[in-house]
Amino acid sequence: MSSSVNFGEATEHQRLACDKLAAAAFGEPLSETDFLEREEFMSRQALAKDDGVRTWCLYRNDDQSQMLATCKTVKRQLLVTNVDGFHRGKGYCIASVVTHPDYRGQGYASALLHNLAQWLDGPGDALASMLYSNKEVVSDCYSNYDEY
Repeated sequence: MSSSVNFGEATEHQRLACDKLAAAAFGEPLSETDFLEREEFMSRQALAKDDGVRTWCLYRNDDQSQMLATCKTVKRQLLVTNVDGFHRGKGYCIASVVTHPDYRGQGYASALLHNLAQWLDGPGDALASMLYSNKEVVSDCYSNYDEY
């Protein structure tokens, strides 16, 4: 990733820019306003509390409001079993992966998912993650996770 690009959890201001980018990519048949209202409603639900839903972004250093790529994670409790029994752990659903149309084909979605994978393996303490997508390109990026 270029030193002119940063990855991180979206600030409140960046979250709106990320949601607008997602609305443009996935919102139909919803209008941008309806899509943003839906995102606001969903952010107040029990599943979203305590960092249950987080927005991540890849943005330019010289313009932190310019989103290059974005995605969301939804934290889920997992029950993992093996020969020794079972234990609980954290898993994450990854959704709404979007690259700004002006920056597609430049590796930003891959960089976003690579950085997110590092967070999941580190501070996120994830036992597993799963990508939800209806876009074949995103699935191809995520299938290369083992390269990182």
